[in-house]
Amino acid sequence: MSKLTMSAALAAILTAAAPAAFADTPISAAPAANHVLPDQVRFTDMNGATVYDGQKNAIGDINNVVLDPNGKIAAIVIKTGAFLGIGGKTVAVTMKDLKVTREDNGRQRFVLDMTKDQLKSAQAYDVNPAHNTENGSSTPPARSTRQ
Repeated sequence: MSKLTMSAALAAILTAAAPAAFADTPISAAPAANHVLPDQVRFTDMNGATVYDGQKNAIGDINNVVLDPNGKIAAIVIKTGAFLGIGGKTVAVTMKDLKVTREDNGRQRFVLDMTKDQLKSAQAYDVNPAHNTENGSSTPPARSTRQ
């Protein structure tokens, strides 16, 4: 047989065997619903959203969402004290600390049971993995005063 015929035969065999090679690869389960549920929050709605305290004062903006290796939210990163996007500091809170409500127009509103001063005095959170020398996150998320 010629090299071209041998190459074509080998390609055909590999193509036919490929589905069997991946047959044991587990596929993650599909979401339970085929749409966003009312109690779920889309990242696009969170990214850049204003965070308010309990008295409806703006205290910061959601700057980032950090996921753990299992895909669960490890931290919500909030930038506070910035002016026109310059300066300020980033702190982290847990998703349990962030209350999600709806405004009259249906948009989601993010409320944290902390004052702006409490948020500013919380430990800074570094989202750059290159700066973190230990395994895991740089600092644990701040805790709100909500019980």
